[in-house]
Amino acid sequence: THEAYPLPERVGNSEVRSIMLDNKSNVWIATAAGVFVKKANHSQWKAVQTDSNQGPAYSVTVDAQSNVWMGTWNGVYRFENNQLQPIAGVEAPISVVHASLEGTYAIGSKGIWLFNGQNFVKKNYEIPRSVRDALSDNQGGLWLASDVGLYYINKEGKTKILRNTDEVQSAYIKGITTDQNQHLWAGGLGGVSIINQFQKKRAITTSDGLPTAYVTCLKTAPDGTVWVGTE
Repeated sequence: THEAYPLPERVGNSEVRSIMLDNKSNVWIATAAGVFVKKANHSQWKAVQTDSNQGPAYSVTVDAQSNVWMGTWNGVYRFENNQLQPIAGVEAPISVVHASLEGTYAIGSKGIWLFNGQNFVKKNYEIPRSVRDALSDNQGGLWLASDVGLYYINKEGKTKILRNTDEVQSAYIKGITTDQNQHLWAGGLGGVSIINQFQKKRAITTSDGLPTAYVTCLKTAPDGTVWVGTE
């Protein structure tokens, strides 16, 4: 079934870049016109930011304390205790926010920062400017999906890049997730690569039923099913 929840008319058919649910089943979306929230059991979207701060948003996530984090054109915002707060310490724009056991990452074209509970600290990592998704291994390491390959940065800051065809389907990667076996799934141009120990174990392509070779996002459901979004 399809239940439509259109955005306000003044926003138009704005591109949705990221979506997530909080612990109260409220739906949060990052769009080309800003961040919006739809409360549980409601059908209307409400803008989260004020008019002066409203602008392109790219990523939303929720942390272990049920705080909502937003990556936008002018930095990072956190929704905590029913209040929206801008969090200083990063260089805008922020294209990816990712909550992990070690804290919340904020990633943009100008670098990567980790929130330590008090403030953001910039990491001295060499990363591409085109990060599209991020995933912590919850052991201090971080995977990054980008337009120029799949990056893995360990807790010492050493980087390994997967971009060859025996490692990933292509270097143009839009989304990453892990399955129940802790295998990494990377989706982008060419389909999905399933990776274990930095080696591609399997590929899922149009010959396996994908409707197109352009994968845009991946998400693992609570029951372990991996969902693949495509163009």
